[in-house]
Amino acid sequence: MVRRLSITLGTAGVLVYWAFKYYDSVGDWLSAAGLLAASGIAGTILLFLSVSIFFSKRGSCTRVGAAVLATLFAVAHFYHGLHPVTG
Repeated sequence: MVRRLSITLGTAGVLVYWAFKYYDSVGDWLSAAGLLAASGIAGTILLFLSVSIFFSKRGSCTRVGAAVLATLFAVAHFYHGLHPVTG
């Protein structure tokens, strides 16, 4: 569990570091692109944490856990294919 948590925190650190290169002020983070980046980073971190929680014990990789994660992934990415092309 500690290893998975450290991987999650490391990934979060890298994502935030990459985002700060492009969004360095509060106004940038409150723009549409900044909010999209922030929600993407938060979603990735939550996905990694949920994977760690669902599969924390050996042998607990159940069909229900996999179905819940697949449903979370589908719900989070459903809107992505529906928005119009913005340029």
